[in-house]
Amino acid sequence: MTPGFQSGQTVTQVLPELRPLARNPAKTQRPTSRRRAELLATPAGQEMARAARESLGTALQSHGLASLAALRLQCGLSQKALSEACGLPQPHLSRLENGKVPNPDAATLEALALGLGVSVDKVLAAIRQGVQA
Repeated sequence: MTPGFQSGQTVTQVLPELRPLARNPAKTQRPTSRRRAELLATPAGQEMARAARESLGTALQSHGLASLAALRLQCGLSQKALSEACGLPQPHLSRLENGKVPNPDAATLEALALGLGVSVDKVLAAIRQGVQA
């Protein structure tokens, strides 16, 4: 046992001057995460995020990386938003984007095409691009 400590005591009980440094359980988010969440809760913040996704998707496609993720980003959608739009679980979208589902069924392709507002052929090409990468 460390000198000055008794069984069951915390550091802040023995050294009260450290109490202001102790973690506040009500503030578990980092300041940046909190500011980001506050910004994304506003219409302007949501528009900024959508525009950033579109720009990233366009950049990926212009460099020959026309995967499903690039297609989704080019449409300005997050995985969560696409999941809600097409009715597929978000983890399944992640597996599709990472090339872990090389041959999705027709219903999945149609749902993705509908959610993205593109043709089934474009979705299939994007998935094949992601599998090859």
